[in-house]
Amino acid sequence: GIVVLEAMAAGTPVVAAAVGGVPEVVVDGANGLSITGGEATCLAGAIGRVLDDPVLGERLVSAGLDTAALHDWPRSTTAYSVAYDALTTRSSSPHFLGTTW
Repeated sequence: GIVVLEAMAAGTPVVAAAVGGVPEVVVDGANGLSITGGEATCLAGAIGRVLDDPVLGERLVSAGLDTAALHDWPRSTTAYSVAYDALTTRSSSPHFLGTTW
């Protein structure tokens, strides 16, 4: 997802395969175009849509900038810090089920 967010922050209309972290960031048709399947023809078609429709491209760029702003480094580091603190403040004694040796 980070590469997609970087592209959005740079004002690039995003066309990406729906793999890895992409589905967590790209909302198909809203802030980017999401391609399912690995076919080059699907990717080429989506890129062609953006090139042929400047209004679509502008809309994707605008929404992408908004999405990128929601995932900036200060917010991301705060979220990671909160998650890390929650994990490290849990009880340190493991709760294993089964036979003790």
